[in-house]
Amino acid sequence: RKQKFGIVLRFMKMPIEEMKQAILAMDQSKLDPESLEAVESILPTTEEVQKVQQEAAKPEGERIVLDDVETFVLEISTIKLLHKRIQCWMFCTRFGPGCNSVEQMITTLEIGIMTLKTCRKFFQVLGVILHVGNILNKGSTREAQGFRMVDLPNVVSLTST
Repeated sequence: RKQKFGIVLRFMKMPIEEMKQAILAMDQSKLDPESLEAVESILPTTEEVQKVQQEAAKPEGERIVLDDVETFVLEISTIKLLHKRIQCWMFCTRFGPGCNSVEQMITTLEIGIMTLKTCRKFFQVLGVILHVGNILNKGSTREAQGFRMVDLPNVVSLTST
């Protein structure tokens, strides 16, 4: 796991303090969505933080020199609600593009609805279908005044018998 930390930190090419400030500020200019996912993948566990904090708390002569990974863990652990903050930030980065996609689909649907509402030929076709349906059902007790739109696909399967 320590090796993964090191690889991601080298990939980030950002000083640890700067990364910490970018996380605190949720600065997308410094941490793009790809980098944010990389940071999320190396967020330290509570156990890892405790081990590093114990080592850092030792007197100067007894402790080992902290490397970049351990320094990262120590620095990043001071951020309150770190995991929740990263999850929220990742949600925010995904939400905008997702909304744009849904908005485009809704706009397309609205255009389609408006086209159908104003298309005389479409209404004429529906009228013909209703009339043909009434002819096919001749002899029944009532004449249909309409039909359900969900029944339109069944029109294709009508046979002449």
